[in-house]
Amino acid sequence: TTEVETYFNMIKDDLLITAHSEDVVSAIKKFQSAWFELGLEGNQKQTLHKLYIDNNPHPAGKKDMLDNAEDGSRYSDVHVKHHPWFQELQQKKGYYDVFLFDLDGNVIYSVFKELDFATNINNGQYKDTDLSNAFRAAAAPSATRNDAFFFDFKPYAPSNNAPASFISTPVFDTKGEKVGVLAYQMPLGKIMGLMKANVKKGLGETGNSFLIGADSFYRTDSMHSKENDVLTVKLDTDEVHDAIAGKSGIGKYLDNNGVKEFVAYGPIDVLGTRWAIIMEQSEHDVSSVITKMEYEALVAFLVVIIAVTIAGYFLSRTITVPLNQITDDIKRLSRDDLSVEIKHTGRKDEVGDLAQ
Repeated sequence: TTEVETYFNMIKDDLLITAHSEDVVSAIKKFQSAWFELGLEGNQKQTLHKLYIDNNPHPAGKKDMLDNAEDGSRYSDVHVKHHPWFQELQQKKGYYDVFLFDLDGNVIYSVFKELDFATNINNGQYKDTDLSNAFRAAAAPSATRNDAFFFDFKPYAPSNNAPASFISTPVFDTKGEKVGVLAYQMPLGKIMGLMKANVKKGLGETGNSFLIGADSFYRTDSMHSKENDVLTVKLDTDEVHDAIAGKSGIGKYLDNNGVKEFVAYGPIDVLGTRWAIIMEQSEHDVSSVITKMEYEALVAFLVVIIAVTIAGYFLSRTITVPLNQITDDIKRLSRDDLSVEIKHTGRKDEVGDLAQ
């Protein structure tokens, strides 16, 4: 829980620091000016889609590899200057995409160049998506420079209906004037990596960990599923409901495959959104661990008993053997055999006293 919450807070901090950067403020202003110039010559969406998507020589999923469309426009001049910096930010931090908006809701720049690029998020075809909601929240007059707005995972059409989540913040210039909005499309793979790393810390072959939303749908994949579980698989149990309600505990349930599982559960709060964090292990796996511990304890007990027995045997011989020898000496003495040599007189214990 701490690792996941810390990771989301790091994303928020990174978003705010990036939005405060002079490079970002300058990029938004220059992209806005170039966007306006494109509008004087025609439709910005048609022009930019043709340059950076349709005629882009790179395949789908790699449209971000194009730095300069080389059409001689001011937009491409601005793009070739700022795109490498935003692309490096997106790749190093693992974000799915990075967006810049003007205050009218135009997506004046994105790293990944999907179909939402160069659209208007207020009145275009994606006006009902969470990217639009993220823009409107940050563009609202009440939004301040230290505000970040997170929107939970939902299917997102421009990303082939893959699960998408967004976080946004307003961008202000040095005069304190709001000039645009910066938004990230969140890195689902990184979050899954955190959950998988925890499973490897000792939950055995059947160990599993995942996040569940308030709608009871998975927010990360199950460790043992070969399919996409996010927003497609539902776990509707009392433990999930308790975690969403803020409770933590340990229980047992049948998973979606009918397997009896032990489960530890609790709430996790990410940027104002409540999820349930679930860690589980099959009853059989847990029982086998207990059986192994019992076996190891039994073996250790037997080893100790054998060791004590052997030690006792040899310890007893250090007493019985000298006593037997002294007994033999006393018998010889009783027969007036004064040539006997009394042994063990140098011992510092009762045996030595008896020999003396």
